[in-house]
Amino acid sequence: MIDTALASDRTIVPSVSFRRSAMRRVRANVEVPPLPFPWKRLAAALGFAFVATVASIWAQADSAAISVDPIPLVPLVIAMAVVARLTAGRSATRTA
Repeated sequence: MIDTALASDRTIVPSVSFRRSAMRRVRANVEVPPLPFPWKRLAAALGFAFVATVASIWAQADSAAISVDPIPLVPLVIAMAVVARLTAGRSATRTA
């Protein structure tokens, strides 16, 4: 019985209502909410840019001396390490 059904060239077409129902469910499962804008990362990046700019201006202001003291850069390095630690392992994509 199965051999005869598989041997024939008849195509099986689902009903229109079944196709509509199936496609409705597929579309409902595919819709993903939009990702929010990463404001925290933007704030961290702008903060780093500000601190780096201030540190650079400070280092250039002290450039009258031949050597630049690395001590003013310590807070910048610490801040960068803290933010890198806080944002480590975060993914930009969501899992449903």
